[in-house]
Amino acid sequence: MEAQTSHEKNRLQTIEQKVKDVEHKLNTRLPAQYRHVAAMVCGTKWRLLTFKPQDAASVVKKMRLELGAFDYRVKEQAELLTRYLIDLDGVLSYGDADIKNARKALVVFIQQLLPQADAFKERSAKLKQWLLHDDACQFRESILLDNC
Repeated sequence: MEAQTSHEKNRLQTIEQKVKDVEHKLNTRLPAQYRHVAAMVCGTKWRLLTFKPQDAASVVKKMRLELGAFDYRVKEQAELLTRYLIDLDGVLSYGDADIKNARKALVVFIQQLLPQADAFKERSAKLKQWLLHDDACQFRESILLDNC
């Protein structure tokens, strides 16, 4: 029984460390990346609307790739948090109150992080929409957008 509870405590610690990694990304890395991508989107859109460059299609393609990479990183964090909740379901307490309490606290912590991850997903989607659909539809022929 001691070996089982020890194993479950180790699993909890591993999951907790992974959750803290996601928290770090949500609190520090993603906000900085969002500011960078948002600035790039603003600059790209301004350039497209102001100068109507010859290479508009390649500019939009490059920006789509940047946005896609950011969007992937954002969605990955929400997916990881959900996966960790599922992993926590598999942690057995074997009647140990410490394991029960630690698992419960970690579930609550993850549930508090999920809205933050969802907010980043929404912000990322809005950036994509703003770049590719609003005023850019005026220049569909030069930008080669498919679904304006």
